[in-house]
Amino acid sequence: MMPISKAEEMAHLKMLVSPRQPGEDAEPEPARRNPDRKGGGKGKVPERKKQEVQGAGRVEPNMGSTEILPGSQRNDWWKNCEANALAVIVREHFSLTSAELWRVPPGHYVQQAGPNEVFVSGQATGLQRMPVLPRGWVTVDAISVGGPQYLEKVRRPAWRVIFQSGTARGDIVVRDSLPLDSPEVAVLFKGAHVEQAGPQHVLEDGIVRMPISFRVGVGRHPTNAAAEPLKRTGWVTCDATSQGGPMFFEPCTDAWAEEAPPERAPPQAGAPTPVGAQPSTQSRPAGPGGPRGAERGEHARGGR
Repeated sequence: MMPISKAEEMAHLKMLVSPRQPGEDAEPEPARRNPDRKGGGKGKVPERKKQEVQGAGRVEPNMGSTEILPGSQRNDWWKNCEANALAVIVREHFSLTSAELWRVPPGHYVQQAGPNEVFVSGQATGLQRMPVLPRGWVTVDAISVGGPQYLEKVRRPAWRVIFQSGTARGDIVVRDSLPLDSPEVAVLFKGAHVEQAGPQHVLEDGIVRMPISFRVGVGRHPTNAAAEPLKRTGWVTCDATSQGGPMFFEPCTDAWAEEAPPERAPPQAGAPTPVGAQPSTQSRPAGPGGPRGAERGEHARGGR
């Protein structure tokens, strides 16, 4: 008999396969509706749905049964534990054998979509699963079954600008909405701290877009260097490496974001470098397109 392939999250579990006996686990015959009953049985909640509504969890074949885990809720933020150096797999459904949707890189964030579930019986006892936005399920903690802790809860998802365009037009373009041709509302500079405001979105060409918010004192007007941003919320390109472009942001700790002072305006051309400033190791020529070309992945294509 060939070995049964297992999902990465199930690598630490031993699978027990027992042949089904004739008639075993057969689906029960649906109850016949009583025509004399008022309403004809309409509105009756199936037993499985009733259990889910009441927080009774579910039964997962070959793994065990679950219960709702208190203490977390929708819209909470979680960070992929960087110590693992592992990408967290987001699967389509609760099952660890469902289709893979995407992966969360180390240090990156996911937003909770509903209550966590923890296995309370079976060989997966202690393993925690969680629904995330915009869709999918992840494993939060697999320590009880010999795996790692994949995610840790954070107060807010904080990012820092690491890209430098080398032009006076700013390093990051903040746009009003997801599309790359939506109106510009602000520009940011290297070192600025922002907060992720919702799930990231991957465009068809692989470019990763992210909604953000930022504080007073951070950024400026997209065309007037002396004016404030039009808005302090918007969308930015987080990662354009799929098109040969750069990474624009890196995750940072909550404490770092909390203690970061308001952003200072970048020095004018020809001005002396501030004392203590170090040359950027992330700076690369942005090409003729500047930050606007870089956000589209034109960084490595000469700004076309």
